[in-house]
Formats: sequence, C-alpha cells, structure tokens
Amino acid sequence: MSDADHYEAVEALLRADSRLTVVDTVLDDGGAVREGTYVVLAMALRELTSNRYTARQRVDSDATYDIALRIVATTANGVRRTSDVVRPLLLGQKPTVQGRDCAPIVFDGADEPTRAKDVAPILFFADEDYILTSRKATS
Repeated sequence: MSDADHYEAVEALLRADSRLTVVDTVLDDGGAVREGTYVVLAMALRELTSNRYTARQRVDSDATYDIALRIVATTANGVRRTSDVVRPLLLGQKPTVQGRDCAPIVFDGADEPTRAKDVAPILFFADEDYILTSRKATS
C-alpha cells in the first residue's frame, strides 16, 4: 500500500470521463496559473490505525485519506457543471488498490463557486472534499 497507489486509483476514477482534465497543481509547466476548466486533485493521509489503542501503526494498517478537489472554470456555472460531472465519478465508488479493500468514497462537503482574485484571466473555483477509507484486503 502506498499513498501514490491510492492517489492513482482516485485519479483513474476521475479520468474515466474524457471531459475532465485532472491535474495536481493550478500552475502550468511555465509557472503561470492554468486557464480553462480543470480539476485539481490532492490527497492527504488523515489517519493510520490498526483499530486497537495499544497497537503500533504499520504500513498495512487501516488508512483514511482526505480527497480534496479544486474545480476551476471560466464561469461560476462552469464550476457547477464540472462538479456535476465529478460527483458521480467519486461518490460511492470503490477505488481499486492492490492488496487493499477500499470502502466507498463519501462526500464531505463543498464550497460555492468563488471568483479567483488577482488572477488573469478571470477564473472561478470551488473546493469539494471526499473521504476514502482503505483496509488491508482479507483475501
């Protein structure tokens, strides 16, 4: 199990829809803010536990990941429409990670589209959060 394996599994769920551009940063290769419509995917390991208070953490312990998406578009409604594409790709889906049993992804909240300040061209964004729980596979 690795964080990268889980990231790639979630990324694959999002890339299943060819309308989405999935990136890991708002900056392009030249260091400028990307233009257009895209989804920024970030994941962080929130918890690593063996479900016993006295047990030591191990690499194959149960893991909880926070999935953070930033949906960017040129209009507020473009953000909403992209969110409408993203949500069914993640909500309730079980990513495939070798040696792990992933629970269905759950929704953890979203923000209203907001205009990005101090950025040209005009861009809007909204953040959406999901939770992924991963356990060592039993078979």
